[in-house]
Amino acid sequence: MSNYRTETVCVQGGYTPGNGEPRQIPIIQSTTFKYATSEDMGKLFDLEASGYFYSRLQNPTCDTVAAKTASAQIAEYLTEQGFNLNVAPIADLAGGVNTDYDTKTYGNDSSVASMMVAESISGYHEKGIKTAVGAFPGESVGIVNQKDFEEWKVKDALVYQAAINADCECMVLANVIYQPLTQSSNTICSVSENVVKYIREEMKYNGLLMTDSLSEEVVTLNYSSKEVAVAAAKAGVNIIYCPANFEEAYQAIIDAVNAGEITIEVINESVGRILTEKMESNS
Repeated sequence: MSNYRTETVCVQGGYTPGNGEPRQIPIIQSTTFKYATSEDMGKLFDLEASGYFYSRLQNPTCDTVAAKTASAQIAEYLTEQGFNLNVAPIADLAGGVNTDYDTKTYGNDSSVASMMVAESISGYHEKGIKTAVGAFPGESVGIVNQKDFEEWKVKDALVYQAAINADCECMVLANVIYQPLTQSSNTICSVSENVVKYIREEMKYNGLLMTDSLSEEVVTLNYSSKEVAVAAAKAGVNIIYCPANFEEAYQAIIDAVNAGEITIEVINESVGRILTEKMESNS
């Protein structure tokens, strides 16, 4: 919205609808919310699950605005410290398998999470901070994500698509195996050419792609820093994030290019995408 006049931003800013979505943030007017069992309600009261039960306490519309406000405040702090990108927001849906991680998400309702992720990105952008949304394709128990693909497409994927529609600059690829996308039982998403192809072609995303931290144990137990760096670059991932041994990973990329294992065109494409983002932020 920075290219529009102030009065236009005042009316239209802060919300980026996708194709066929409401032009303004939907207002949830219900005072209460329906649940199938009293146990479900009990989990909400005990803070064991995310969700809504009474609008005077919590409401999706209010939370969406709050997500933008909180992100804008964080962005302001980051700007003061000289940063121009934050690895946020998390676009995963809460899965109930990792309570600590779930508290960092925007819940398990894909429509609400989509709005909140988009608003969070808007808040960062208004203060000049770029976003790296993660971690695609979502949370899993251990290294393997076993979610049904059709369910994933109508739930989890919607949140990432909302982030794309909100012009997130970078997407983080998770260190998990998701066979419907990787087409492999032993390749993690952060180094999968098939995952990169799906994001580029099916989701129409042209921003930066970044690995999740390659120093995570799930990575180091299965790959050397050399192997994982080369695999990520060959897959078309643009940013290789935090390998366990930076020097080894760096030299491996150089050696792979010199040996013709990685083409110079692949390197140039990644460098071009990175420089484009840096030029747009004048940093």
